[in-house]
Amino acid sequence: MSALTVDSLTAALHDLLNNEKYEINARRLSSMLEKKPVKSEQLVVKWTEFVAEFKQLPELESYARQLNFVQLTSLDIVVPFTLVLAAALFLVYKVFRALIRLLFGGSKLKNE
Repeated sequence: MSALTVDSLTAALHDLLNNEKYEINARRLSSMLEKKPVKSEQLVVKWTEFVAEFKQLPELESYARQLNFVQLTSLDIVVPFTLVLAAALFLVYKVFRALIRLLFGGSKLKNE
């Protein structure tokens, strides 16, 4: 990571002002903004009129507003999946442990 110094800032500004690709991109973006199909002012007026005419629109509200916390955070899916996964891993652990004891002589004698 390079540090911000006077020299690096000067070099970056010099590149920005003298590199032709930045000018071409800026002109292209300016042209696109001038020729966009719907002007921002027209769009604001149309949406304002739409809202004024129809007031509240439940059809446009997010369905997530109707869900409870458990459904919204997918706990009703994640918790059972996690429990099944934990049980499966525990079962695999027990099976491998039993196989290792069976194969490598798991009985140990206690010294008294």
